[in-house]
Formats: sequence, C-alpha cells, structure tokens
Amino acid sequence: MERWRDLLARNLALRNTLTQRELNFAVQRVLDRVIFLRIAEDRGIEPYGQLLAITAGPKIYPRFGQIFERADFRYNSGLFHFATEKGRDECPDKLTLGLTLGDATLKEIITALYWPKSPYAFAVIPADILGHVYEQFLGKVIHLTSDHRAVVEEKPEVRKAGGVYYTPTYIVRYIVEKTVGPLLAGKSPKQLEHLTVLDPACGSGSFLLGAFEYLLDWYLAYYVAHDPAAWAKKKHPPLYETNSNAGYRSLPPEVERLVPKTPRSAASASTPPARNWQLTTAERKRIFVTHLFVVDIDAQAVEVTKLSLLLKVLEGEARELRGKQLDFHRVLPDLGNNIKCGNSLIGSDFYAQPELPAVDDEARIKPNAFDWPREFKPIMDRGGFDAVIGNPPYIPLEMLSDPEKNYIRDHYPALQRKFDSSVAFVLAFLAKLGRSGKSGYVAPQTGETGENYSDFRRVVLEQFGLCEVINLPFNVFKDAYVDTGIFVFTKEKQPTYSLCVMPKKQAVADLKNTKFEVVATSDLEAPDFRLVRR
Repeated sequence: MERWRDLLARNLALRNTLTQRELNFAVQRVLDRVIFLRIAEDRGIEPYGQLLAITAGPKIYPRFGQIFERADFRYNSGLFHFATEKGRDECPDKLTLGLTLGDATLKEIITALYWPKSPYAFAVIPADILGHVYEQFLGKVIHLTSDHRAVVEEKPEVRKAGGVYYTPTYIVRYIVEKTVGPLLAGKSPKQLEHLTVLDPACGSGSFLLGAFEYLLDWYLAYYVAHDPAAWAKKKHPPLYETNSNAGYRSLPPEVERLVPKTPRSAASASTPPARNWQLTTAERKRIFVTHLFVVDIDAQAVEVTKLSLLLKVLEGEARELRGKQLDFHRVLPDLGNNIKCGNSLIGSDFYAQPELPAVDDEARIKPNAFDWPREFKPIMDRGGFDAVIGNPPYIPLEMLSDPEKNYIRDHYPALQRKFDSSVAFVLAFLAKLGRSGKSGYVAPQTGETGENYSDFRRVVLEQFGLCEVINLPFNVFKDAYVDTGIFVFTKEKQPTYSLCVMPKKQAVADLKNTKFEVVATSDLEAPDFRLVRR
C-alpha cells in the first residue's frame, strides 16, 4: 500500500492540477474504493474479477469510474458519493471522477490484488487487520514540491512521537467492556434507543470496531435469548436463520451475561442456540448509525475508519443473500452523521481569540475547529455521550502552535504548565459525558504522578471520578518508548478507585485476571494528588 500511494500520488500530480489537500483526498479515496470492491468480490457481494477485467483494455480509469458510480447506487456509502442528495449533509465528491490517471499505474495496483501476485484471501481478512495496515499508512502524508512533484513524507508529529502504533486488541476489548458493558447490563433494545459511544480521535478506527463488535454480540445474544424465531418474523427482522453452521461462532460469555434472561432462556443458558442465527445487514447498519460516533482531525483517518466500519457492516452479507432476491439498493449506511472530520479539542470559538495572528487560508484551516453543539446537536442536547473511548494522541505541548496552546489553556485551566494532548482529551470529554457516562483511554502514565499534572489530577478527583488505573508493561506498544496505562473515568465522583501496577517486563496477553488494590481517593494528598505512590 505504501508503494501504491506513492505511485498514485506521483501520477495524479503529474497529470492533474491539484492542491496538496486535493491530492491527499484523491489518493486516499481511490485506494479505499479499490480495496473495498476487491474485498466485496471475495465475499461474493460483487462479481469476482470485475476490477481485473477492466485492465484488459485502454482508458482504465474512466471505466473504473463507472464501477464507482454503480457502487454509489448500490451501497449509499460516503465512499461512493458523487451527487448532491436531499437529506445528506456530507458534500459529494466532485473531484475524483474527473481526474486523469495513467493505465500502467492502475494496472499495477489492480493486478497486485489477484492471484498469482496476491496470496491473500480477502473474504476472511478481518476489519481490524486492515486497521493494522492502515495505522502505519496514516503516519505519512503527501506533500507537493515547488515544481509540483508529489513526495510522501512522515508527519512531523508522528516523527516527534516516534511512530504510529496500533492499539492491541485485548486493550481495546478491555476498555470497551469497562465502559460500554455496564451500559448494556440488564437492558432491552428498547432501553438502548439513545445509547451513544464516541471515539474523539479514531485513528484507523480500532476502538470503534471493538465497540461495534461488542454491540453486535450483545444484540445477537439478546435476540437469541428472547424467542429468535419471533424476532425473525417481524416486518423488519433484526436477525435471520442460516442454513448451515458456516460463519457461526460462540458468543462471548462476558457479553451473554449482560443480557436479561427470560425463564425459558435461563433454563437453557448452558447450551448453545440450536439454530444458527445471524444479524441482518439492515440491523448491523441500524446498530452502527444509532450508537457509534467518531471524530478525527485527520481526513485520511476519517476515511479509513469509514472503510473499516463499512466492511464490518457487510460481514455475512453474501450468506444472507444466498437463495434470496433482495434489493441491494442503498444497503450501507450514510456515515456522514456519525463519522466527522475535525479537531476534538478546538471549537469554532478558536477564531475569536483576540491575539490570533493574521494567517493565510491554509493556516486558518489547519486547526480544523469542530463545533460540537452543532455537529452532534441531539446528543449534546440530551446531556452528552454515554461512553467515550480511545487512544488519544500524545502530542507534546511544544508541537502545538501558540494559538492552539493558548486556546487549550484558556478552556482547561488545569493545564497551565507543560503537558501532552492526552490529558486535554480526558478533561474535554469528561465534560461531554452524560450524567452516568464512562470514559476509558489508553494513555501515558505521566498524568498519574508527573509534577506538571497535579492540577489535572485534582480536577479529575474533585469534579469528576476515577474508577480504574492499570499501569501497563513497557512493551505494550512495540518500539514505542513510552509508559502507558489504562484509565477509566466517570462523570460522577467516586470514593475509591482500583489500581494495578504491572511489572515493567511482564508479558500481557489479556487483562481478564488482573489483580487490583482499592485506593480511597480521600487518601490522596494535596497538592500532588499522586495516583501511584513512589
């Protein structure tokens, strides 16, 4: 993929007059569309070999564009969105279909996705594996030189941080269980109509994928425990019965325990369902657009997250269609209301700063200010999000511009001294939690004991609540020289929190058997409020 990006960037820059922003957008969209359609082929959703077939003749890209337009009609995804439509706020792509792209470049990329050049079975590649690939991809950006040549370079903030690192799946799962799990316990689907989960710095979408899978498991467990045959007969059934056990997997017991049982289901709780029930694509779509929300400052990250989540929605689609004549029209959700591009820490009032220096348009766009009350109005009007999860960026103070530093200090007085952006995320999104909400992050341990973070700890303990701290071993993020921990917070003050300090060289495969000590918050002493005793 690194090579493909380089090839596309150079070729598009050579043959078209594009700004740097347009070039990055075009390269990302073309790659995402190719990968999506190729995976759809192996899953039996698209005709196998359709991409390879268009490489047989000249003028490949215009014919490629015809496949994109058919996909727009078929999937309704922002990945393929070329015309203005009523009820859709997201701007259509008016750029990429009109570009010129050389045949040799496209042919090299497409043929590399098929046997014998490609050894991959795309039908079985999980969405989170794709996230691993893209996480490194997101650490670089395309720059245009003065003579309009495209050069792929590492982002300055990534270079400063020592790289981009994908959050291990077991950490994602643990944080989701600790934040989203309690919100589901004992509830019915009707009671979860307004449940909202946010990742305010999504990267390639690993946390949202984890939350999505957790919710899919919970809904399936609920329907199976409450007369699945009756649910399957509804006008808009949320699940269906497959003809074989292909694709069946046991539901995680920690999710099944959250589902309230009927007398009938309780009696048979120890045995697996007699039939192979699966959620319909329409139900998977509904679950996502109802519950999951994403923001990231990086437009590339937003597009990658869309791609991963769309593929997750489509899992099992071919199995559901087998033997049926279903309307494929608009099968995927429009993600424009759920996945947004913006700076989670900087609001639209950023430009009202009296000391803001005169800057050009590019410099004004760079902070990418985000208006939370407008972009997520129904949620903010209800009091905020129920769960906020993620791995926020660890950007040192000195990497921010002076206007950004001033803005963050004005809005978060506890961050007057040297800090990194992860603690700003904690404070910003504790304030955006609903009354009974929880937030969970993996972040640097410096916030626990660091001298510069004493006011941060005081605010968390006095105004909000700390539920859990796990100091992770040193090698959780390979080659990343930073001590990290898992932190679970709540909107409401807590009298105690659970603490686990793992040995620096301990190998961690999961966190299910973690042993904690309970710490009374009243034992923490001013002015330091250190969470871990030295």
